[in-house]
Amino acid sequence: MSLRTKIDILASVGFDNSLDDTAFERSLSEMLDTCDHVKVATYTLAASAADVPVSMDDVAEGRFLYLEAPGDFSFRFTALPNTLIPVRRMVNPLSTNAPNVKAYFVSTLLFTSLWLTNPSATDEVKIKVCIVGDLTALPVC
Repeated sequence: MSLRTKIDILASVGFDNSLDDTAFERSLSEMLDTCDHVKVATYTLAASAADVPVSMDDVAEGRFLYLEAPGDFSFRFTALPNTLIPVRRMVNPLSTNAPNVKAYFVSTLLFTSLWLTNPSATDEVKIKVCIVGDLTALPVC
């Protein structure tokens, strides 16, 4: 059995609160073929929880990482072992659009360990984790 991951990214940044006149635009699509090594889970972190380890299960080396939460969170991984990376929602918390906007992180850096941190002293946060790994050189695993 094998696993195929398709990554589609469309990013547009526009002037005057519009995407008709863009300052930056990028469209990217990539495929990743692996053996059947994937980890998908949701972690609930209590307020102020720090360095909660994520089980990699049978993924020996992460090739693709996607993290998502309805609120702010931080993480570190072996790709940048001494760096705590804060992930924030791109919206003012008081905005009416705030409930619809997630904090997310996508990476193709290689890593073997991942730890999650909740910077909130009052609220828990649920973080969705998807790790795809172990690139295969052959089409059949």
